[in-house]
Amino acid sequence: MPINRILADGLVFVFLASATALLLDQPSDAEATAAMRATPAIAAKQAGRQQQTTHINNCVPAVGRPGVTCTATVKDTPQARASQVRIYFARGPDSAWVAEVMH
Repeated sequence: MPINRILADGLVFVFLASATALLLDQPSDAEATAAMRATPAIAAKQAGRQQQTTHINNCVPAVGRPGVTCTATVKDTPQARASQVRIYFARGPDSAWVAEVMH
């Protein structure tokens, strides 16, 4: 549903709230998991087990750099307790997602 705003000079600005959410480029759960597994700190911790999974909860545009900042649920193994983390994702030179865990 559009929200109309009248600017000072009389022009009408139309903001489509639902359409803007669709334009945000963010990783799928599978892409986020692959990016997290490729992160050096995670790769060293996993020692080749490759069991870590990531589920994206929500993302917003990153501030001051390209990409998105997401809240995600991360599990190191299927039996492990889930952790809520903030992760920065951006597209690398090969268009694959690159992850950085935010502290």
